[in-house]
Amino acid sequence: MTFFMLFTASLFLVGVFNVFPRILASKHVSAVKRIRNLEEQLYNHLKEEYPGAYVNEDQFHLRQSFTLQTYKRRKNLNKELLSEINKLNLESLASEDKINLRILRDYVKTFVRGHRWVMYGALNPFNNLEGIYSTDLEHLPVQIYEQVSLMRKAIRLKRTNHLSSMVNVIERLQNDMNLHLSPFLSRNNSSIAQRSFQDKGILRQVQMAYEAFVELKSFLVNEYIPATRKATGLHSMRNGIGYYKACLKFHTTSDMSPDEAHVTGLDEVERIAKQINKIKNQLNFNTDLTTFVKHVQYHTTITPDQQFLMVRDVLETVNDTLLDTVFYKLQKPKVTLLPIVDGKDLSLGSYRSNVFYINVNPSINRIHMHLVETFPAIVRIYSTLDFTQYHLAIQLIQHISRLGRFISEILRACRLVVDTGIHAFGWSREQGIDYIRNYTGSDQQEIENEVDMIITWPGRACAYKVGEMKIKQLRRRAKNILGPNFRLEDFHDVILRKGPVSLRILDDIVGEWIKDIVNANASNGIWTITYGYFALYANIIIIFFLS
Repeated sequence: MTFFMLFTASLFLVGVFNVFPRILASKHVSAVKRIRNLEEQLYNHLKEEYPGAYVNEDQFHLRQSFTLQTYKRRKNLNKELLSEINKLNLESLASEDKINLRILRDYVKTFVRGHRWVMYGALNPFNNLEGIYSTDLEHLPVQIYEQVSLMRKAIRLKRTNHLSSMVNVIERLQNDMNLHLSPFLSRNNSSIAQRSFQDKGILRQVQMAYEAFVELKSFLVNEYIPATRKATGLHSMRNGIGYYKACLKFHTTSDMSPDEAHVTGLDEVERIAKQINKIKNQLNFNTDLTTFVKHVQYHTTITPDQQFLMVRDVLETVNDTLLDTVFYKLQKPKVTLLPIVDGKDLSLGSYRSNVFYINVNPSINRIHMHLVETFPAIVRIYSTLDFTQYHLAIQLIQHISRLGRFISEILRACRLVVDTGIHAFGWSREQGIDYIRNYTGSDQQEIENEVDMIITWPGRACAYKVGEMKIKQLRRRAKNILGPNFRLEDFHDVILRKGPVSLRILDDIVGEWIKDIVNANASNGIWTITYGYFALYANIIIIFFLS
């Protein structure tokens, strides 16, 4: 064999090794571009179908439809999109693009799969948690009539809400209508009101919207509410258990069955109750768990002004260094604290647009207020205590801090038990209320609101505990595999990086992250070495056979 032949063979092999990666790269770029196009296609579809969710993108000219024909069209659009997604070769993609494709496929597949149950939940658009939905006064009457048509179908199929889901619904709808119509009728809003009184077209829209609302109210009072289902849970419907399994799967993004969820909840309640009882005994409380928890939560003399000032102090003195051990790249917004007194909403507060609305209703003071009060107190008295007294004080704070966490945890566990109990195992509303009261010691009205939410939104309350347990499981797995290379702030960045994803996708994301760290630490540069040796060995083999 001549040198020229050997040299040519070597050049050919080098060419193959240089061209082949470019071919793969070309296919990869094409696939990634296709993924981006499909994502954009989905985004545009959502904008057209749900304009109210895109108010900042001038979507008011569109009307969200509430008809079965519309729901079927949406299913078909997503089926077509899913078919295009499935044509892409997942294995040809880089790790990050694989995850992006999985997220896209999971989202679209969930929608297509959920359409099977459109004749259940979608037939009941109004309840004590969901009111009138409209992007524009002009569209409101048609939407109301479409929704009434759906509810009439729910009555015929015996798939209505339970009565507890319709309590105060008329009052809620009246408030919604006032919100829609008041700008056009109030003399205080001079610019809008003046224009509306001069424009006969606007006056006609107001009149038609009001007439539609009157018809809706009449329908609810005379037809729908008398036809609400008698049993509390979905199990009472035909194929209701199948529908509940679908709700559970949708909200928890897992394959956990109602039986598994129920048993998991019972086990978690028992585990957490033991921890609370241990603290109760350490603090020398000779009461049952319910009395103890209720006493700790509500035995307080904090005034609304003190409550507001303490929360303000906490917001102003948040330790950035401490936060940096949990998160990184954290951009802390400037938060405005506004006190409100809401006797109906018993939540501790809400957060919107960098404003925290703290509910300073004295009847809902909670253990977190004691914690806020206790920690500044320890700082103030630190210099006046000897070491033994200070150590005991710190122990007390630790007990109360752990107790606050356990009270929050046990509520999430109770939700698993009560949600599955009501919708799969025939529990009554009263059974659900009693169960939560026995383990949380919460206010009666707050518990009733909790159970009514569970009745109205099947499966949703289970998401909190299932998600918490999954994240803890992923964290344990990462720590066990990575050991000293595990950093909590990195872990949190990974689980938050892609935004809201299903737990099955989150498992993949964390798994890829763990694998990348293991590979980086174990074999840095191994691909370059392997590629070089492979090329050398291939040249030797070719030379051997050609010689």
